[in-house]
Amino acid sequence: MKKLSAQDSAWLAIEGERTPMHIGGLSLFRLPEGAGPGHVREIVAQHAKVSAWRPPFNQKLLRGPAGLGWKLVEDEGMDVDYHIRHSALPANGTYRDLFVLVSRLHSIALDRQRPLWEFHIIEGLPDNQYATYTKVHHALADGSAGVRLMHMGLSPDAEARDLPSIWDAAADKPRGLIGSGQRKARPGLRAQWAMVPQVAKVTTEMLRVATGLKPSPLRTPWQAPRSILNGRLSGARRVVCQSWPIARLQDTAKALDLTLNDLFLAMCSGAIRTYLQGLGALPSDPLICGVPVAISREGEDDGMGNSISMAFANLGTHCASPQMRIDAIRESIRSAKQMLSSLDRRSLMAYTALASSPLAVEQLSNLAGYLPPVFNLIVSNVPGPRNPLYWNGARLEHVYPISLLPDGQALNVTAVSYVDSFDVGIVACRRTLPHMQRLIDHLEVALQELEALAGRSQGRKRKTAA
Repeated sequence: MKKLSAQDSAWLAIEGERTPMHIGGLSLFRLPEGAGPGHVREIVAQHAKVSAWRPPFNQKLLRGPAGLGWKLVEDEGMDVDYHIRHSALPANGTYRDLFVLVSRLHSIALDRQRPLWEFHIIEGLPDNQYATYTKVHHALADGSAGVRLMHMGLSPDAEARDLPSIWDAAADKPRGLIGSGQRKARPGLRAQWAMVPQVAKVTTEMLRVATGLKPSPLRTPWQAPRSILNGRLSGARRVVCQSWPIARLQDTAKALDLTLNDLFLAMCSGAIRTYLQGLGALPSDPLICGVPVAISREGEDDGMGNSISMAFANLGTHCASPQMRIDAIRESIRSAKQMLSSLDRRSLMAYTALASSPLAVEQLSNLAGYLPPVFNLIVSNVPGPRNPLYWNGARLEHVYPISLLPDGQALNVTAVSYVDSFDVGIVACRRTLPHMQRLIDHLEVALQELEALAGRSQGRKRKTAA
């Protein structure tokens, strides 16, 4: 029996009929040479062959004493066919067909009477590919742990066969998941008291910025403008995905003296600005996005389900100039990093709980979409595997992250870098944001604008050097 932490349990508390709180991942595999028409069925059978279940894949929820908190207990009636499912696209299926199917699957909440995960194997894709769609409740894993979860059972060896699935006890032990290890003891009273000055200093600083008492590029909760991104959500989701060569982004980022994450934020800024302009719904004030930041687990057990904090970035969407948007992003992110780096790990965890409380209050009060938004959207970039991976000879080619949408947050854009590809997954409220496929085209145009800016920047540098 495992007890969920307060941070993990919060994802269960804010889940509603219109707001399922699971994260997902869509992976594309290329079948090995010589694979016959029944090969995907064989893959399904391999995944369903479980010698012994590994927690938490065989654990379901149980309320704590007096209905307080949640625990994970073994599900003695594990139904492998419920959790591992086989689907096929229509004849001559397309990637659009795949995204339509995944959109539908991602809209359906996980059954709390069963272990909180599903694994879908999808055949019928073009170019000798098949896909897997995995969804896991956020109470069990954050985004980084979710990426590890999806790929811990894979191998760097293209010739490896008879690989056990990650939920099989015979597989290598996954890290970053509830149930994968014992938690460290909570800090004692003296250690908790030592956090107070650091957290109080940062909180005071954020309050001064939020109230306008201190001009700063730092952004805080509730500085975001009202927008169509922040209305009440329906339960239906729309998922679209796209990939870019990571070298293309890295070259552009280097030329502009940006990090890869800053460049991705700049792409999203330009794309969302164009998208909202097309709907006649661009706010006059800049959109503010939440940027998840991984908290180091160094020196701590990796069994915790969620270990993330949040920075806030000014996307500069009120500016027509790509350079001005870049400057706004860079300054706000730099200020956020300076603030977060001033905290030790335990203080950062305490600050994270405090900083996330406005969103939690908004969700628990059922006032999301009515109150001013805490922020406008989330943009996240999760590092993925750097080397090619295989499942029993099938090469993993793309990894598309598919995140969740709390009420009042109609758009999430998440990227995973895998080998030489930068894979972007977009999830949106289907009713609130129409024609979401256009955002993919806008991202490409925004990247081209940044490349043109980088070319001019490099030209000026060469001219100055001469």
